[in-house]
Amino acid sequence: MPVSQPRVDGVLGEVKLLWGASAIAFLLALGSLLFSFFEGMDLFNSFYWTVTVLTTVGFGDIVPRTFMGKLLYMGLVVSGIALYGYVASSLVSSLSEARLKKILAAYFPGAGGGGRLSGHVVMLGWNRFAESAYRELEVNGQTPLAVVEGEELAKSLSRRGIRVLEGDVEDESTLKEAGVERCRAVLVLGEDVEKNLVSILRVRKLAGSIPIIVLSGRKEFADVYREAGATAIVDAYDVTGRIVAGRVFEPLASEVLADMAEAERDLDLVQTECGVDLTLGELEAKGFTSKIILVERNGRRFYTPGSSFQLRRGDLVVMVGLRSHLPNDFKLISGSD
Repeated sequence: MPVSQPRVDGVLGEVKLLWGASAIAFLLALGSLLFSFFEGMDLFNSFYWTVTVLTTVGFGDIVPRTFMGKLLYMGLVVSGIALYGYVASSLVSSLSEARLKKILAAYFPGAGGGGRLSGHVVMLGWNRFAESAYRELEVNGQTPLAVVEGEELAKSLSRRGIRVLEGDVEDESTLKEAGVERCRAVLVLGEDVEKNLVSILRVRKLAGSIPIIVLSGRKEFADVYREAGATAIVDAYDVTGRIVAGRVFEPLASEVLADMAEAERDLDLVQTECGVDLTLGELEAKGFTSKIILVERNGRRFYTPGSSFQLRRGDLVVMVGLRSHLPNDFKLISGSD
């Protein structure tokens, strides 16, 4: 959906209301002064009379007696009908627009300028891979926002509880509305290579340093994606193909691999930062149950370290464990126990 048009319309609506209110105030002041002058009344009664004339109430308790007073009366009646009608319609229009923006903001988070997210993950495009990625992000405590093209798709996803913004993934205003300048990372998940490249270039222009991860099914475009500014390219079909093939000759290993790749199931493969200076054996003695399969320190990698391996603060650790045990293991390895 266009992002700029609702804002322009909102400004115009405010200008209309301001102009109308100013015109009413001017007529009230002018009418009060002239009625007082032509009819010889005090200012309070002149003001009271002007209000009843402009609103076309016409109680009849005060009537003009002079020729100029009658001309003023007729002019104010005509002006009041036109002006009050104009202000009323502008007010209704503005209130309707405000309500519409609230509905859009609830239906399409990020629309109407509301709900400024920060530290979230922007997902450009939607397909079966995107749905799995969205759920995985949620399970791991992230805040994903899907940017999709097509109002019907956006409505369908929203009804399913998915945080969604409808708009052109190539459009800079849509990316700004999605908050790419404030997000943690951008996932490019579309199948159109040209759209993906334009999206990467736009995101890189708006947010120069954030990670951009591209899901690609075509290896020949990996270098092009990197040149456009992508941080990493994931070949979905290569990974899936390996799991499928593994079912033939090592079905159990293939099943465990698929299990680790999905956070909602029993096993989970996770990454965290070490916050303790302990050997792996000392950490296990405290009740640590997950298996550390990789430690990265200053660019150097240590695979499947033994119990005598010395962990250091700041190490990046990749470990696999039961989902029910991971919260406790996170506390132990981060030093927050």
